[in-house]
Amino acid sequence: MAVGHDADRPALALFAAELRAARQHAGLTRDELSAKVNYSSSLIGMIETGRRVPSRDLAERLDEVFGPDRGTFARLETGLRDLPYPASFRPFSAYEAGARSLRLFEHVLVPGLLQAADYARAVLSTRPHTSSDEIEELVTARLARQALLARADPPLLYVLLDEGVLHRPVGTPHVMAGQLARLADLSEQPTSRSR
Repeated sequence: MAVGHDADRPALALFAAELRAARQHAGLTRDELSAKVNYSSSLIGMIETGRRVPSRDLAERLDEVFGPDRGTFARLETGLRDLPYPASFRPFSAYEAGARSLRLFEHVLVPGLLQAADYARAVLSTRPHTSSDEIEELVTARLARQALLARADPPLLYVLLDEGVLHRPVGTPHVMAGQLARLADLSEQPTSRSR
């Protein structure tokens, strides 16, 4: 069994458990807590189930609601900052890292594994409630994933992109030119099969 980022599960589980316990101890529903911290109750639910990583802002707001003298949620959130990928991708990161071949299909955007830094930054900057520092951390993590393409025995890479991906503007024309150049370079690699 691949380990990948399984080490982050206890940190996420701890934050989720502390949030549930504090909310229940205070006698608050998710909707009531949502109103107090000005975040949606669905986001609160996703954090309580470990499907989303909380932001620093939310952690600080939770500490205000549940007792700023403790600073529990801010401390727990600090431990989550080292988690390099969004929660939705984490279960797949270990499989991607150990793959012998990868098959990617995308009809909207260039896949993260193939994104140039500026393109990734333009895509990630559309995330709501995400600071510029968080964007940069996500860009760094996304680019770090690409190291598997440069390893001694890289996976065989099959990529199918809808033509619209190449024409759909993301960021400035300079950003798109850089991304298209990156795709052209990658298509020349001996481990890629472009169509």
